[in-house]
Amino acid sequence: MNWFLKITLTGLLLVSGQFFPVYAQGQNDSADVVNMSQIHKLDSKITRLEDYLKQIEPAFNNFSSDLDEHLKMRIEKAVGNLVYLDPLSKDFHKIATNAGSFLIAIKEINKLEKGYLMKVRVGNPNNASYEGIKLTISWGKPWDPKSVRKNFQDWRRSLLTAKYNYSGSLESGTWTEIAVELTPIQLGHWGHLECSMDIKTIKLQKKRRN
Repeated sequence: MNWFLKITLTGLLLVSGQFFPVYAQGQNDSADVVNMSQIHKLDSKITRLEDYLKQIEPAFNNFSSDLDEHLKMRIEKAVGNLVYLDPLSKDFHKIATNAGSFLIAIKEINKLEKGYLMKVRVGNPNNASYEGIKLTISWGKPWDPKSVRKNFQDWRRSLLTAKYNYSGSLESGTWTEIAVELTPIQLGHWGHLECSMDIKTIKLQKKRRN
């Protein structure tokens, strides 16, 4: 009986020694399969994310450029280098230039065959006279921040811009009238009208000797 028990126990140990390692190995194989499946899923998600980032990168670049241009225009407006004019108003505005600050206002606008003739008044409150005046005027439809068809840069490019050189001088303490032609221009293009000014020559008065 003892020999029978020994043989039986020996047989069970041999069987268990063959079985349990196989089972344990089977668990490891199953874990490896699960891990490989998860890695494959992660790789697929990363690939899709990379493709998505490639698609939205141009949009972010356009947004960044639009934001830079918009901020630049806002800064220029804040310091007075860029003045927004209202065709229906004759109020004057302060306009900053490379040679100091001046005043500018629309006097009148008359219809031409292919556009308009706009007369502006430039006031010189300084104790000097100036020559070589250049006006830069841009006009067009107003900017719509809710528009999805046209970004800020496209809108800026859609504006018509012209530069006008004034051969006269801006005398101290006086208003000077300057006429500029805005062509071509349509009635709906008065929504945005901006102006900047540069000065080339400053003429100071000599101090008189007693």
